Amino acid sequence: MKREPIMFVVVLLILGLMTYSLLQEKAPRKARTPNPQALEEFRMGSEDPVLSLGSGPGGRDLFKRPAADEPLEPLPLPDPQLAPLAVLMPPPMPDSGPSYWSEHLFQLAPSLLGDLNDLVDAGTVEDTAGSSDEDLASVFQDEADGYKASYDWVRLDPLTILYGHLVGENRYDYKKGETLQFQEVNPRTGTERFGLRPFTAEEYTTFGFAENLHNEVELGVREQRARLSPSRIAPLRDYVRWLLDQGLAVPGAFVYAEELAIASVNLDQDDIDNWMLLGEVWERTFDLDRAFALYATLSGDRLPLQVEDFGIEVPQGRFDKRSAPRVRMGMILRSLDLDEVAEPQLQAAADLNDGDPAPLLELGILFLDSDRVAEGRDLLERAMGLQKHRNSNSGLRNSLALGEAALRSGSWAAASTAYAEAERAANTNKSAGLNARRGAIAAAYLAGNFSEASEQATSALQEFGTDATLLYLRGISEGADGGSAGEVIRDLRAAAAAQPFDAAPALSAMAFWLDRMGERELADVALADALDLSPQHFYSRYLKANWAARDGDSEAAREELQSLVRIQPNCAAVLAEFSSLLYSDGSQVQAEVAFRRLEELFPEGVLRSQSAPAWAGLTLRRGLNFLALGELELAMGSFDQALSMNAELHAARNAKGMVYYREGDFDATIAEFAYLQDSLRDTEGHPQAEYAQIWQARVEEHAKLRLWVDAFEGKRLRAGWDTQEAARLGVEPRLEDGAFWISGRHSGVGETKAYRTVPGISFRDFTTDLTIGSGHRGEAGAYIALQNRNKETWYFRVFRDRESKITYEMSRGSRVDPPVVTRFQLREGESGLVRFSVNREGTQPLLTVWFNDEVLFSEQVSNLRNPTGRMACGLFVATSGALDVNASIDNVEMIFAQQ
Repeated sequence: MKREPIMFVVVLLILGLMTYSLLQEKAPRKARTPNPQALEEFRMGSEDPVLSLGSGPGGRDLFKRPAADEPLEPLPLPDPQLAPLAVLMPPPMPDSGPSYWSEHLFQLAPSLLGDLNDLVDAGTVEDTAGSSDEDLASVFQDEADGYKASYDWVRLDPLTILYGHLVGENRYDYKKGETLQFQEVNPRTGTERFGLRPFTAEEYTTFGFAENLHNEVELGVREQRARLSPSRIAPLRDYVRWLLDQGLAVPGAFVYAEELAIASVNLDQDDIDNWMLLGEVWERTFDLDRAFALYATLSGDRLPLQVEDFGIEVPQGRFDKRSAPRVRMGMILRSLDLDEVAEPQLQAAADLNDGDPAPLLELGILFLDSDRVAEGRDLLERAMGLQKHRNSNSGLRNSLALGEAALRSGSWAAASTAYAEAERAANTNKSAGLNARRGAIAAAYLAGNFSEASEQATSALQEFGTDATLLYLRGISEGADGGSAGEVIRDLRAAAAAQPFDAAPALSAMAFWLDRMGERELADVALADALDLSPQHFYSRYLKANWAARDGDSEAAREELQSLVRIQPNCAAVLAEFSSLLYSDGSQVQAEVAFRRLEELFPEGVLRSQSAPAWAGLTLRRGLNFLALGELELAMGSFDQALSMNAELHAARNAKGMVYYREGDFDATIAEFAYLQDSLRDTEGHPQAEYAQIWQARVEEHAKLRLWVDAFEGKRLRAGWDTQEAARLGVEPRLEDGAFWISGRHSGVGETKAYRTVPGISFRDFTTDLTIGSGHRGEAGAYIALQNRNKETWYFRVFRDRESKITYEMSRGSRVDPPVVTRFQLREGESGLVRFSVNREGTQPLLTVWFNDEVLFSEQVSNLRNPTGRMACGLFVATSGALDVNASIDNVEMIFAQQ
């Protein structure tokens, strides 16, 4: 029979048997219904079923393996070395204000060429031995011209001139052909000759007065009196203003100015300019009450007090529709520091809208001085549109104010244009031209064009002569351009000497550059002098705070910076100093508020710039502050931003490695440190490369380390302790009362040890609490020892000797160093913390031993360099006879490297 049919039959038989067995099973019985009874009520005890689990001293972590070790907590990585903050260079005059200083004056490590030795002026002596007769003749001026400048004179004939003094009450009224009263003098000595003598018309041909300012005033006034007429009012007004300019040198000029001003009013009382001229005379002679009363009367305002006689009848409200009187009232109020009262007067004048640019001009200047720059600039532009003559005093003042408004707005190009137009319009007005040139130099300096500013200042000094402000501008521009130290300090000293009562800017600038040159003592003196002259000078106070922070006086720096931030909350350089100080002081939350505000004040385009090193350093510091706050994502964003602003900011790469490490990304941490080292491999000794190298090695080493902890909490010793090998004197180490004790009585001289071992090359740290129990009569302590085939080849012990003194000793092979007795004691029943630590970073391992956080020993130990045996760590007791021993260790922590 074939195989397939046989298999078919067998399968059928099996299936039949299974079917038969299923049909023969009985149906299951119906379950009985149990007799219902009430369950006993469940009551929960007062104990918490979780917390009440074995938590007593004999308990153990139920989820912890007896011999388990664990990785160490991540290393606390320190900040990489940070480059110093940028510093704020001295501001110019005129100035934009602190809000715009930081745009180009906030610089990293500005420096000068040379040093203070460059201040020695090596002058040359000219050789005059070969001077020609013509050169010698040019040294002497014409004697006659020189004498005429000092003396009155009378010419008797073409060859004879007498010098002396024309005398008489009406001497300035002498006319040619009249008899002169003349006192002759020797012009070389000034002594009188002969006596007073008359000269009749037949005795002289002509005469003249000494060419000095006093005589010029007297003769000019008489000429103006003689030519008074309505057609000459305009030149008369100009002459009155010239007299006012000479009033301090010739006191009588003020009297004459008032006389001629009243005369101009009498010539044409309907011309408001004549009345304004009279008021100007009283203002310039400090008779402000009378000037204000005049303007108020002309405007129609009633004054509460009776004013003295004006010397002329003033029509009440004659010019109530004209703005000029109210403008002058506002200016008087401003001169008295009453800006709040002056503003309504100037606004009322502007509301008259009479086509006069003065109300808009003065109101715009008031707004500038009140830091309402945008409003002021708008008014000044409107005023300029009303100016009839840009070369007039009003037009020039308007142009200069527009330049200042542009500076105060941070519009350097607009400021340069405004000042250039003002200088062109100034023409012969030397004072306005000088102010315009100063403004143009300041605009170039604030725009960061330091070389251009220096060249302009040099040119201006040649054109306008020595001027304190120009010297200051040249000094700071030359310094910002990295010029000669000698020239910078020389200019600033000259500027300070030229304005001794307003020298704070020059002195503080000099202090800044002296400090940059390393002349700290001289810098301190200069800054102290600046603050003595002007205690509230903003830049001087900034320097004071900056130096205090640098010198570690954070309390003084913080107090000063808080004050400066309140005064100028938009000064980025001050806020940079303040936020960085808060971070370094550990005030991370406050520092973040300051950093956030600082980033809002970054100059436009900085965050998108690829070259902004001064600001990149601050962004890096903000990232480190985020890191200290635990905001890892924000910190990483700041570091990336800092690198985009300055690709050479290698500290930011190290900081990124710190973030990766905090995130637990070990591979990314190592990669970042390795990338930086590779980037800087050609830069020997670079601090960021050294940081990356050191901390990469430490992180890699730290990742291998394991922590083994034993608090002796269980009923049995954890695996790994050797309690038998070195227990030979009848005392066995044991676990008792939550500590590891060696207690009992030695049978003789010797010692008992209990220890745990790890490979010698793996050992890093061993820490334990050492306690000496009552009745102990020998030495007892903690120790580490290298063992090779159960034989100690090296050990270091810290123990309490027989007199309770903490002592340590070290065995180097066959040689045992003499014991060192320390100043510490450990009495019975007391505990002391003993720690042994091996640092393997150097060429030789460094062993450091502590007792209660005090270093007992710290030296390189060559025996630990490449040990081949195992390191035993534990407790020992030793006696000199059959004596009681009683000592313990507890809270053991051991760190070793995983092999």
